[in-house]
Amino acid sequence: MGCPGPDVFHELVAGRLPHGERETIADHAGSCDECRAVLGALFDVEPEKVDRYTIAKRIGAGAMGTVYEAHDPELDRKVAIKVLQGKEASGSSGGDGY
Repeated sequence: MGCPGPDVFHELVAGRLPHGERETIADHAGSCDECRAVLGALFDVEPEKVDRYTIAKRIGAGAMGTVYEAHDPELDRKVAIKVLQGKEASGSSGGDGY
C-alpha cells in the first residue's frame, strides 16, 4: 500500500472509514514516518477531562490510542487511562473508549 491521499485522511478523521481500512492505514503508518506524522498531527488533541477523570499529562501513544495520567476524584488518587483513537474525549461517553 502507498501513502493514503487527503480524502482517505479526511474520511478517517470523520470516522467514516471501515475498521479494516483503519487497520490498514495504522499498519502502513507503522513503517511510514510521513504518514505517522500526519496521523499524529490530526489526532493530537489533548483533552482536559475524560468522564470523571481530570487529565494531568499524556504518558504515551500508539496505534490504538493514547495513555494519560489522570486524577480520579471519586478515589482521590492518580490513575492511568487509555483513550482509544476515534473516541470522543469529552467525558459524556459513559466509559466508551477507555
